[in-house]
Amino acid sequence: MRCFRTILFACACLLPGCLDVPPPPGGQADVRVDTGTDAAADGDAGEQPDADSGDLGVDPRGADVDTGDARPPEDTGDVTPDMEADVDAGPDLGDTDADACQPDCFGKVCGGNGCGGLCGECDDGASCEDGICQIVARPWEEVLEERAGYGAEATGGAGASLCVVTSAEDNAAPGTLRHCAAQPGGRWVRFEVPGGTVIRPATPILVGADTTVDGRGSDVVISGRGLAVRNIGNVILLHLRVMDGDDVPENDGIQVQGSQNVWIHHCTVRGWTDGAVDVTRGARAVTLSWSHLARAAESGSLAGDPAEEFNDGAMRMTYHHNWFQSLVNGAPRVREAWVHVVNNLYTDWGGTAIVATHDARALVQANYFDPDSAGTVALDYQLSSHPNGKTRSEGNESSRSIVLRENGTVNDPPYVFNVEGAGSALAERIRDGAGRQAIPFPGL
Repeated sequence: MRCFRTILFACACLLPGCLDVPPPPGGQADVRVDTGTDAAADGDAGEQPDADSGDLGVDPRGADVDTGDARPPEDTGDVTPDMEADVDAGPDLGDTDADACQPDCFGKVCGGNGCGGLCGECDDGASCEDGICQIVARPWEEVLEERAGYGAEATGGAGASLCVVTSAEDNAAPGTLRHCAAQPGGRWVRFEVPGGTVIRPATPILVGADTTVDGRGSDVVISGRGLAVRNIGNVILLHLRVMDGDDVPENDGIQVQGSQNVWIHHCTVRGWTDGAVDVTRGARAVTLSWSHLARAAESGSLAGDPAEEFNDGAMRMTYHHNWFQSLVNGAPRVREAWVHVVNNLYTDWGGTAIVATHDARALVQANYFDPDSAGTVALDYQLSSHPNGKTRSEGNESSRSIVLRENGTVNDPPYVFNVEGAGSALAERIRDGAGRQAIPFPGL
């Protein structure tokens, strides 16, 4: 009977969950079951283990029973077949997504990596060009230092994107001057066209606000119709040749109307049937400097406007270091405006070189006059039956005797200007340096 009960207890412990003891290396756990000797008398095999705890308890007769708290097997470093399932293989990454973005910085030290990140950034003063940090000259940096006079606040397209003219066609397609000059928000416009390219617009090319048209690095010619700056602000025109206009009424080389903060610098303007550079209809804060104006049929430069709607007393212009050659009746011809005419060269003019009428005011200071003949009038405050203007002459010189007529009081300008002494040395410097110059575009 005792043998039968021992067999029954041993068989019960072979059921699943009876003993939850990991096997030792190399074999099954050694489970010792002692049935005792007194249990047969009363049929009691001792306190039964709690089914939920997994604890087999202790036999009341002191027999050793394994409670499931057996010592863990000694780690031998070997992985047995029974342990292979427990080895941590890491997270399952699944198959690699072939469509995932792969950053690419091969051969690049800056710029984008193709996946929204950066391969690197450039130090201050350098820009990223094709993945390489390069110091690229900003075209406005040095030239803006040359500003002076009433138009000295003009910045044009400084800080804006470049727009490159690559076509001489007269339309608004990308790559044309008409397209680049009128871009919203402004541009710094430069030319990449073959040498000697002539752009012949059928109507004046309108230049937009916050724009610079820069002819450095190119000898392009604008012919037929000129450039127009109308009712906007902040324009710079640099190193341009605007020549040989069509024979049509009121055809100016450069026309500035109702605009402010305009700087025209180192331009050659000649051969126009009206004015070379006219600044009218309330335009103000304009400087014309280091330019060469020649052979305009009506006047070298109208300055101001006698029309009542523009007579607000705010029209202001500065003319300095220009060469006015073979012009008629006015460079400038001033009407209802205040002008500072300083350090210019006048040669071979017809009529009167500088005229101020309609209550205009002209300070004519340290200019050099080289007339065809003695006795030529260089400055006057009268013209025909027009109302008189006010004129002041100071420090002017000439190669022959000239007439300088003064009238009334004209105050100094509100800005500081470094006035050079008039003389033949100034004249030669202006002959050599005025107008469009053959200099490269910065950074090229």
